[in-house]
Amino acid sequence: FITNEKVDENGRIRVGYPAGISIDCAGDQLKPVALEGNVRCVDNPREGYFDVNMPRPLPPGVQAFAVTSTAPPAVEEGSTFYIKVFTAAGQVVDAAFDIPGMRIQHGLALQAMDLIWDSSE
Repeated sequence: FITNEKVDENGRIRVGYPAGISIDCAGDQLKPVALEGNVRCVDNPREGYFDVNMPRPLPPGVQAFAVTSTAPPAVEEGSTFYIKVFTAAGQVVDAAFDIPGMRIQHGLALQAMDLIWDSSE
């Protein structure tokens, strides 16, 4: 996601997700990607969101992180996500709502490919 706001240390990102999706963001299941510091995640499945707590400042620009998730067999029409960026005081400084979820596709024929490389001489 992209934010135009700088958030000082101890801010957080909240991601809301549709019912039926399971999130695992504890320990190694959270990949901070562009977030710096000892980033922590707390899932709140009954409320349908997880929080990513950031001990370091969040600069403006493109941000990325990943969590492990399991999608349900089918998704209801209108399944949406949201992202809110909070300051340490709990003030929302940036947000995106009604982010549409992707359609779940079943029966895709997938297989692993061999990794092939050669010297660059």
